[in-house]
Amino acid sequence: MAKVNTKGERIEARLVLKAQLGDRQALGKLLERIQGRLMTFLCHRLGARADAEDCAQVVLIQICRRLTSLREPLAFRPWMFRIASNQATKLYRSNRRELELLDEDAALLTAPEPDAFPFEECLPTLHKRLEQLPANCSQVLFLHYMEGLSLLEISKVLDRPLGTIKSRLAYGLAKLRTQLKR
Repeated sequence: MAKVNTKGERIEARLVLKAQLGDRQALGKLLERIQGRLMTFLCHRLGARADAEDCAQVVLIQICRRLTSLREPLAFRPWMFRIASNQATKLYRSNRRELELLDEDAALLTAPEPDAFPFEECLPTLHKRLEQLPANCSQVLFLHYMEGLSLLEISKVLDRPLGTIKSRLAYGLAKLRTQLKR
């Protein structure tokens, strides 16, 4: 069953066609028409109005830049919402990653460094002992104790969360201590 186009969609389609032909006034009218719906959608999607406003600006710019690539002017609304949805997802992921990094930085500042490891005892066989550990643990131990990198630096080098790096370090140290006790 074919979708019946509303009068609003037909008006937008005409504005799209005119804007695609270079009519700046039509482009301005089109952007004015969609701004309210776009903001409503982004507010529901992102929650915070400030984030929605930032996202809307990027979406409007993308619409202006890509409008000539839209082949079916009657498909403008779904096309617009697709761009908005993609941009909102990018913003959400970016914000979430920034919060994770802030949490990791705070945890690093408050977390004590691991106990000193008695490397003198196993230094002659350290590389051999590291090879016996799981690769992900030996990488962390090597970077931290042999190369002197902080846990946050290792997190960035290996592109893993700080908590993962800490657990790999603890696991690796426990395994090395077990080896030394034998």
